Amino acid sequence: MRLAIPLFGSEVAPRFGCAERILVADLREDGSWEEAAQSLGLLPWPARLQHLAQLGVTVLLCGGFNRHWLPLAESLGIRVIWGLWGDARELISAFHAGRLQTPPAFGHGGRGRGRGGHGGRGRGRRGPFHQED
Repeated sequence: MRLAIPLFGSEVAPRFGCAERILVADLREDGSWEEAAQSLGLLPWPARLQHLAQLGVTVLLCGGFNRHWLPLAESLGIRVIWGLWGDARELISAFHAGRLQTPPAFGHGGRGRGRGGHGGRGRGRRGPFHQED
């Protein structure tokens, strides 16, 4: 499986549409992965998604993502999990291990009100790596 994360330094970029670099990781069955950073430059939305599809990316882990472009991503075979933050390599590890926690309002077609909106579904201090006891 190949996944991509838009970067801001070594962290997940707050918005996919503004990130100039992505980290592309090829996940292996043994729990390891190979990664390479690539430039996205200032590509517009459709071209960004088409570029990821040409690279063979099947999962996009990101911060903000414009829901208008979800149908295009899906038609290109890219599953988008958005509303994430933190260190990009920690996200890869959490996803690969099956322990990535996504807020209910994000990543599954929710309304996206969990990040300081008025929906009362804030993330608190738990973060995307939180595990229930």
